Amino acid sequence: MVEIEEPEDPSGEQGASFAEIVRTYRWLLSQPGLSPAERKARNSLGRELYSLLLQPLGDRLKDKDELIIVPDGVLGFLPFETLIMPDGKYLVESYNIRYLSSLIVSSQLKQRRHRAEPIVSAQALEHFKSPGPA
Repeated sequence: MVEIEEPEDPSGEQGASFAEIVRTYRWLLSQPGLSPAERKARNSLGRELYSLLLQPLGDRLKDKDELIIVPDGVLGFLPFETLIMPDGKYLVESYNIRYLSSLIVSSQLKQRRHRAEPIVSAQALEHFKSPGPA
């Protein structure tokens, strides 16, 4: 398990400008018909976010085909699928990406026992049959 945290702002304010970068990137992703300069800025931000957040993981991502992301703070608003890797591919082109809202919830779901009997019986479904042609 590897945690990804928001990078520190050089000014000393944790996440202040990083949140603005994420907001701008999301805005650029949501806009149809971007100008060439806006597309260039969007792609540049996608590459920069990849290099800040995932590139430091280096070889830990090697030979993996799935990323499970548990975002915190502003990272919860970042569509990781759209980040651009050094080879020019979107992250989603190389990895299956899943999100979890919490590691605690994930742990609880794994420990949860499933009921052996069906929740809805066939008898109850009789009441919901299609009436057929009129």
